Amino acid sequence: LNEILNQEELSFKFTINEKNDYKETILSESLENCKISSTILDINQEKREKS
Repeated sequence: LNEILNQEELSFKFTINEKNDYKETILSESLENCKISSTILDINQEKREKS
């Protein structure tokens, strides 16, 4: 019985970790996107200032 409980616990921890990893991945991807769009904004602003 103990073994079964331990396996349950392990698989539970595993799913939690997977979810956290997933969240972090999404977060870092959206951060990347923010950087990219801010870079685009900067470029556009420079163009405006030059013209």
